[in-house]
Amino acid sequence: MFKREIIVLSVLLVFFLALGAVFGIATSMQEPEVQTDAEETDSPSPTPTKSISERILDRKKQTTLILNQNELIKPEEVRKGLKVEAKFLELQRYTRVIQGSYSDFTGDGVIDSLVWIMESDKPFSTESQIYGAFHIIFQDGKSGHITLLNDIFVDKRNGYDFEGVEGGSKLIVHDFNGDGVEDIFMQVSILTPYNPYIYKILTLADGEPQLLLEDSDYLPFYNNEIDMEFTDDYKMIISHSKTGFRFEYDLKARGEDYFNENYAIIYENGKPEDKPMIVGIDHLEPVDTDKDRIYELSAKLKVHGPYHHFLGDLYIKVKWDPGMEGWEIFESRFE
Repeated sequence: MFKREIIVLSVLLVFFLALGAVFGIATSMQEPEVQTDAEETDSPSPTPTKSISERILDRKKQTTLILNQNELIKPEEVRKGLKVEAKFLELQRYTRVIQGSYSDFTGDGVIDSLVWIMESDKPFSTESQIYGAFHIIFQDGKSGHITLLNDIFVDKRNGYDFEGVEGGSKLIVHDFNGDGVEDIFMQVSILTPYNPYIYKILTLADGEPQLLLEDSDYLPFYNNEIDMEFTDDYKMIISHSKTGFRFEYDLKARGEDYFNENYAIIYENGKPEDKPMIVGIDHLEPVDTDKDRIYELSAKLKVHGPYHHFLGDLYIKVKWDPGMEGWEIFESRFE
């Protein structure tokens, strides 16, 4: 009995020893893991060290639009608020990009570039009043040549509103004169009591800069095309002979207090001593009234009586007349 148990244990021992040997051989036959260079270190491979001049240039590119003659302006590099460095242009020390735009402005079938900038002889700050000028940097898409269109807006008397320059100034491109080439509508915020903005429209057709709207004062309502008067029976009449527009406003409709307050001013000797007046453009914007891709201008005007008493808003629309090479009223209303 005892011998039998010894034999069984011996057989089991031999079996397990043989099994262990086989497992050891199989394990040793597996390919050993090879540690790669990337596993030996967690740190990335070193990048080449940039020189001091390269690092300075990188920092400048983040805050400066750098232009070189005959080198195409890249739209992605034109950002609002950047300084401008162009050694071939005569610019003041302090410059600021307002907006960039890209279209065929000359009519030659090639996309051109323009950068609208403001320039000042003093640093830009959060102060409300800025004196300076607005320019357009224009690059012809065909030749790559860059030119500076100087002094699109210059105001050394009233100054520009800094917040308005940042938020209220804008540039829009549309065809206003019907020649099939997009023109440039510009709006700038200024510091005056009645005209919050000034406007201009520039065309670069055939590569020749020309102002379609040299100043908002050149629009028809400042050229005596709108007749305004007070009548003996206490009414205000606004009329425009070209469109047949005529509006009669009863001054008594404002109430007895208003009429009594202004009667002595308007009818000092029993007759009207003064005329109503348009004190400025409250708002001017491009509109395409008949959807023909030729844009008109829609204006909102403030009408005042004597001593700047507000009487109402006059809304008019004007369009470019190629024959007279000027703006013509074609729609109007008073509210």
